[in-house]
Amino acid sequence: MVSTRQDDLDQEPTNLKFPNLSGTISLKYADNLIKWHRDYIKTDDGAGTKDPVAQKSGAIEFLTPDRKKTIFKINLYEVGLAFIGVEPSKANDDAVKRLKFELYVHRMDIDGSGMLGVA
Repeated sequence: MVSTRQDDLDQEPTNLKFPNLSGTISLKYADNLIKWHRDYIKTDDGAGTKDPVAQKSGAIEFLTPDRKKTIFKINLYEVGLAFIGVEPSKANDDAVKRLKFELYVHRMDIDGSGMLGVA
């Protein structure tokens, strides 16, 4: 049963948790990601640094089909690197070597909600 009481409608979440974002990138273009991993997670003593300065911000942009205009974007804040690893390949395989990565995100918001029909 869905409640329609005003008190229920006025409540806002106090603790949102976002799932990690996963992606892959060609190993050829992964130098900055590997450096970030080395500086942020893996150090000579194996401990790594958890300094908030190592966190980044960014956005995921959703483009028009011709890729010339941004329809909307999701801004990401306090982004950290959770994992990187080279995907396994087979011997004598000519496929592009890829690096898999996972990012954690502490906060996000959306730009362009008017274009989405969301108030």
